[in-house]
Amino acid sequence: MGILNGGLKAERHNYATTADETYKAMLDLLRNSKTFTLKARNDKKQACIFTTGVTAFAWGEDLVATVDAADTGSSVSALVRSKTKHAPLTQIHKNKKDIELFFSELDQKLGSASAQ
Repeated sequence: MGILNGGLKAERHNYATTADETYKAMLDLLRNSKTFTLKARNDKKQACIFTTGVTAFAWGEDLVATVDAADTGSSVSALVRSKTKHAPLTQIHKNKKDIELFFSELDQKLGSASAQ
């Protein structure tokens, strides 16, 4: 992972579901999650901004996820949109875990996925 947007490059997972089905599942995940809070959504672009909130060890970075149509279904890309210019190494590790948790929860809703 490169040092970009809070320490992470965008991660992408592919799903066998249509883009509309995937977006609906992503919204459902974010509305009902105990970890993530949906901050904004753009239904036309099938994109969401969400956060994990501020903790004693993290600044509550914003995460952005977008659904796109793919040849075999759909794909979701997610990245951290850093609130600071340079994230400390501890924040980079936390950001990576947040992205992994998001995709783990989405994979459970939609079935297994292939990561790119």
